[in-house]
Order: sequence, then structure tokens, then C-alpha cells
Amino acid sequence: MTPQSSTAAPASRLRAHAAALQSHAERLRTRAAAVHWTGPEAAAFHRQIEQLADRCSIAARALGRSAAHLDEW
Repeated sequence: MTPQSSTAAPASRLRAHAAALQSHAERLRTRAAAVHWTGPEAAAFHRQIEQLADRCSIAARALGRSAAHLDEW
């Protein structure tokens, strides 16, 4: 078994997790945008959701980079 063939499955799983995290980020943003109340609580809610969505996107990119590294290995 070559190193590349032994890393194909883990890389594929990392990409699947990355896609799921990116999908979660998009859903969070979409659903938060659909909330139409105003005031300080609403602004705080939107900031928290945006921060969470950003964290999901950052993690998704990191998993994608890790999958790419496995592909190169």
C-alpha cells in the first residue's frame, strides 16, 4: 500500500467534515438574517451567530488544508 492510497480515505472524510461545517456556517447566516427583531439583544444575537459562523468557516478551511496535505503526502 502506498502512502497516498492509505491517506485517501482520511482526506476524503476531512473534506466531508469541512463541507458539513461550511454548510452549517451558511445555514447559520441565512437563518440569522431571517430574524427580524431589533434592539440591543438582536444586535448581540446577530454578532454571536456571525462569530459562530465564522468559526465554522475557519475550521472548514483548516480541514480542507489538512486534506490537501494528506493528498500531498
